[in-house]
Amino acid sequence: MKTGLTEEGGELFSPALYLKKHFNEEIGRILTASFKHRTAEEETEKTPLRHKEKHLAGGLAKPTDVEVKGIQFAYNNHEIIDVLKKRGSAIAGTKWEDVTKFDNQLSEMVKNEANYEKFTTPVVAFVTFESDDGQVEALSFSK
Repeated sequence: MKTGLTEEGGELFSPALYLKKHFNEEIGRILTASFKHRTAEEETEKTPLRHKEKHLAGGLAKPTDVEVKGIQFAYNNHEIIDVLKKRGSAIAGTKWEDVTKFDNQLSEMVKNEANYEKFTTPVVAFVTFESDDGQVEALSFSK
């Protein structure tokens, strides 16, 4: 059985969870620095008469940090999903022998150590930000 990395407090992280935590910190740090740099440049270009601080509803000042609200990974697990769909159809059709066959197939797929890396390594990350400024800043990196 594989084990994950541990943090200072001894908490065990799976590789994917550790990657999620790392991405959360690094994306927030990099985009915040970029956002602050870009907004500082924009402020120096404005004349004092045109300068107006952005506010949110209720008069709160707009945040200057980019906060990552969530990261969801997608995995290379389409084979498992295909078997689960077939299993679901078998359940809906009350074909219990087929359900058992698909259960066994799933067990073999998961137990096979050759599949461990494939099924547990993220291939895509979907990142959600606290504000649209984070999204805009992230998209500016793809230009």
